[in-house]
Amino acid sequence: MSLIVRIPNGYSTVVANITSLFNLAQHTGFDVSALKIELSDSNLVELVSCHATQYISADLLDSTDDRSDFQLFYCSGKSLTQLQSDMSQGQVHFDILDKSGFVDLWKSESGALLAARCANIIGDPEWHLSWFVVAIVLGFPFEDALMLARAGSVSRETWPDDVALFPIPIVDHPEIILPSKVTNSSLKFAHIDSEMGLYPVVDNSDWIQRLLSIGVKTIQLRIKQPDLPTLESEVERAIVLGREYGAKVFINDYWQLAIKYGAYGIHLGQEDIEHADLERIAIHNIRLGISTHGYYEILRISQLNPSYIALGHIFPTTTKQMPSKPQGLIKLRLYQKLINSIGRQSASIPTVAIGGIDKQTAPMVWQCGVDSLAVVRAVTQAPDVAEAVRCFEQIMETSYAE
Repeated sequence: MSLIVRIPNGYSTVVANITSLFNLAQHTGFDVSALKIELSDSNLVELVSCHATQYISADLLDSTDDRSDFQLFYCSGKSLTQLQSDMSQGQVHFDILDKSGFVDLWKSESGALLAARCANIIGDPEWHLSWFVVAIVLGFPFEDALMLARAGSVSRETWPDDVALFPIPIVDHPEIILPSKVTNSSLKFAHIDSEMGLYPVVDNSDWIQRLLSIGVKTIQLRIKQPDLPTLESEVERAIVLGREYGAKVFINDYWQLAIKYGAYGIHLGQEDIEHADLERIAIHNIRLGISTHGYYEILRISQLNPSYIALGHIFPTTTKQMPSKPQGLIKLRLYQKLINSIGRQSASIPTVAIGGIDKQTAPMVWQCGVDSLAVVRAVTQAPDVAEAVRCFEQIMETSYAE
């Protein structure tokens, strides 16, 4: 799809920066062949595609148009208290000084008030704006674009992958009314005690038994019907089978039942961690895996010290409704590099790639450096299930350098 980036006249530095970043994106693997940069008489940045036009305003460009999709304030000078009452969706205020340093505050596209803590003020707003524009053009979600712009404004013309460059999402602050308070860095979830290997995701305990009996050592029970009459017995049987075969069985969503029957692990989505009792899960020494869909969520939940991080969905999938677009291999590789960086600063966190992975795409996904491949239809709909499992295991026996 072709897209035109229109920059206001008089901002040649921004044009040069964006041109440089498009070259960097191409070198990183993104397809930018259909992107063009033009100058315009508007005081807004315009992202023009055949479907719609997005507008970005910034006080840096002498424009704070409240009709814009994204409004960036680099020099507002307002306090956290002043900002919370009148912010609109897509509005961002940078470098707000509070007692612990600098904070970026914004209202997400869903209307939630979000914030991130930053080590330093933005050194060059024009580089920051350039990175933000390019991140949006490349299809990164709003929050991810903000994370990348912060890190990229420091690294400038190299793609940032060191967690020290990124802001840290805030989910608990005495002065900010945030939608949730789920991060507790004192929580320590149990470690995965051996390599995860292939990670099938199935919807009943019969599949659990069938796959464990042919040597699968990590598996997830994901039942989408919470009103299923046999739900509790299915969860209990899956957990018992896991103990019988000495396998790592994770229960998706139903954390209360997982605790009740002593599960090896629990898997939760981003929405689920808002409601689950994470302290109870940690106290019961149950491993916790959490789904993520990009930079912001990785940086947010890594503070929880989860047992593993799921990255996805990588390719289009029909197994469940997804709230985000497919990540693809390029973004997967970038997210893995960030998680590797987090692991160098603290304990390493295993990663699981999930979403539309089959025997054809698995080698390319594995080359991105993840620790495990989660599969659904590629195993459950295979003509020969045991052969499909062996095929994936052979792929995962190959080592790739970071």
